[in-house]
Amino acid sequence: MTINTTSTNEFALRIKTLLSASNAAWREIANVLSNAEKQFGFEDKRFRELLKEVAFSKATASKLIQIARDKRIAVNGEIFDTCGAWTVLYEVTTLDDNQFLTLLKVLEISDHERTVRGNKVLTVATVKKIKNVGKEKATDP
Repeated sequence: MTINTTSTNEFALRIKTLLSASNAAWREIANVLSNAEKQFGFEDKRFRELLKEVAFSKATASKLIQIARDKRIAVNGEIFDTCGAWTVLYEVTTLDDNQFLTLLKVLEISDHERTVRGNKVLTVATVKKIKNVGKEKATDP
């Protein structure tokens, strides 16, 4: 019989630490692409060669550049450390300012809780839920 010596909280903290490192890398990749696009232009042959070299589609590059240029993500970077994927960061860029503030409120946790559990993991589903609030179709009586 195996004795379970690692708690689920410990595993979760390990995973969140790795997510944080992964998201930091994706944000840096986004910044590098943004700088390349500023230097060459999105339709320039050299930029297209770069995309081919790193196996990114134009759509992926466009989304990553949008992440890099979103000031709200840059200012609140720590809150977005534990996104499930870079595509979650892209979804965040599609929120209007009011929706973004709502998202920040959803993600707020106390300093103590952040120390004990780390940031909450943000998913595309959470972002889309906030985006769709108030857009539900009213049913006719």
